[in-house]
Amino acid sequence: MRKPVKAMLLSTLLFPGTGHLVYRRWLRGGLIMVSALVCIIVYIRHSFIQAGIVADKILNGTVDLDVMSIWKALHEGPESGGLLLLAVSIYGILILWVVAAVDVYLISRKDKKRQSVQPG
Repeated sequence: MRKPVKAMLLSTLLFPGTGHLVYRRWLRGGLIMVSALVCIIVYIRHSFIQAGIVADKILNGTVDLDVMSIWKALHEGPESGGLLLLAVSIYGILILWVVAAVDVYLISRKDKKRQSVQPG
């Protein structure tokens, strides 16, 4: 598999920043991967907190044990005040995924130009 294709597939399908490792861009790839991981951890943490709040409401009897009541309780809004943080984490991972793919594409074009200029 050619290097640009491998880098693009890794960065778009596996995880943002992994395509940078193909081109040995350790710092840039690492920063993108760590940032994406932080966004994912924030999202998962917030989801567990919200699920815990709804589970407590079910155990206390304030939310009925049926699908519609649980769905409504989950989507009433985060009681921990983290709605902005949740939105930032969701949009952050999406933006990082696009930025990583575009950046790997640009790196591959620079690499291709550099290889075509070098003799031999």
